[in-house]
Amino acid sequence: MSDPRTSSLWKTKSYVDGAWTGGPETLEVSDPGTGEAIAEFQGADGGLALKAVDAAERASASWRATSPIERSTLLHKLSLIHI
Repeated sequence: MSDPRTSSLWKTKSYVDGAWTGGPETLEVSDPGTGEAIAEFQGADGGLALKAVDAAERASASWRATSPIERSTLLHKLSLIHI
């Protein structure tokens, strides 16, 4: 099994309104036990947060209209592509 810290599945940006995007700064995540840098990700600002909220509001009607079985199936498929 590959090291999850070097996996190509890791994304450093936010997926908002159908696109990978991020703010101007990169933030580092450290292992609190060792202090070792284990990941980094793109920061987000208030404008990106508002864009995400707007996209979620637009998507909520169709998600609400999706049956619980379909939602469950979609979420399960999504879980299979993540570590």
